[in-house]
Amino acid sequence: GLGGIWYQWMWLFCTPFYWLIAPITRRLRYLTTGDFFRERYSVGLERLYAVLVLVFYAMIIAQVVLGAGNAISGATGGAIQLGHAVVLLSVISAIYVMTGGLVAAAYTDIIQGILIIVLSLLLIPFGLHAAGGVDGLAKAIPKDMLSIVAPPGAKEGTLFFVAMLSLMSLVGIPVQPHTLTATGSGKTEFEARVGMTYGNFIKRLLTIAWAFVGVMGFALFTPELTAKTSDQVWGRSIQALLPVGFRGLMLAAMLAGVTACETYMVVGSAIFTRNFYEHFLPGRGDKHYLLVGRLMSAAMLLAGILVAFAMPSLTKILKISFEIIAFMGAAFWVGITWRRANAWGAWAGTLGAFAAWAITYRLGWDTPARVALFVPVEFGLLILVSWLTRPQPAEQLDRFFARLHVSVADEQKGALALDPQRPKLINHPDFELPKLTWLDLGGFLLAWAFVAALIVLLLALAR
Repeated sequence: GLGGIWYQWMWLFCTPFYWLIAPITRRLRYLTTGDFFRERYSVGLERLYAVLVLVFYAMIIAQVVLGAGNAISGATGGAIQLGHAVVLLSVISAIYVMTGGLVAAAYTDIIQGILIIVLSLLLIPFGLHAAGGVDGLAKAIPKDMLSIVAPPGAKEGTLFFVAMLSLMSLVGIPVQPHTLTATGSGKTEFEARVGMTYGNFIKRLLTIAWAFVGVMGFALFTPELTAKTSDQVWGRSIQALLPVGFRGLMLAAMLAGVTACETYMVVGSAIFTRNFYEHFLPGRGDKHYLLVGRLMSAAMLLAGILVAFAMPSLTKILKISFEIIAFMGAAFWVGITWRRANAWGAWAGTLGAFAAWAITYRLGWDTPARVALFVPVEFGLLILVSWLTRPQPAEQLDRFFARLHVSVADEQKGALALDPQRPKLINHPDFELPKLTWLDLGGFLLAWAFVAALIVLLLALAR
């Protein structure tokens, strides 16, 4: 029902934190998040992160091709089978990577993004008309399907489910590889904040429309739906509700939407080449590293296809992928705030989180329960082991925290150095979080107002 919105709205409660994360990641001045782990901790953690990114992106690519494949299969009434659609989309992604590059992806993203937004919104009036209006829709579905959280007995969509997925999202978002790339590309810290925070609020708003399309699809296609075809509701809605011309435009937009795979392939292969491969074979020419990157892109795409066929549940892939990237989230959050955090602690936290996750996954625990265990284990082990072992060298820490305390604009006025009189949020030599400004606090609170407004809007529409 409508409670399924939390598969995407798990990011809603961490979106205000983007206002605070964006200037931090921009000030770090790193090309990749792997650079962060090398400069703050060690080369070993840099390599570990590179491997984790490959696994993460293989699962994200599987989500993209499987989701678009289900939509295309549903929109064509099964004329294009899911397996064929996945392979077709993968071939398109490969062509983009080998020929067009990121420039081609940028242009197609602009066009397909606008088309998908407009056509997604058009699905709602067509769907309401087909369902017999608001009253007809209300009669066609169980009453609890319009609840924004699932009833207490449900496995997913409960308050505990929402809380744990939101926690997992907040822990993992700064170490998702494209987070640093996106915020670092802002011309100023303010532009980075606005782009990351309010650009994502647009996604949260559109998710409401997509959730209602799912509810309308349930009302219209219930007799035909099975556990295997439920992921095709979006595609079936396109086929049944949109006129022929609009249907073709939506299919074209979804085909163009697989350019997201290209972005993941380029970023993932770059991290592998820069933060892993180059340590073993340094000093090679650009052509050599470009070839390695392209080969790794192909390997990631192939891995994504295999995951899509081996695990054909979108929600399962989504949850596992974001659990995996969260294994190294504590190393980021503690690393930017506490000088005592060291490589031994980061290794202990990451491996401890993985062990807790693997054991509970094997025991059949669901995602919220796994998160409730591995996140405290991750932070607890990192802090405990760091406290019991020697900190990183002072010169390494001073060099790192100088980046955190000096904005890019201020660096242009003088040297990048750690000021002994720097304003800190906690006045203790072991803590290094910069003191919050009125812009920090005001923007953070305003973002929470947007969160409240979106929840109120969803509640109003669900009545």
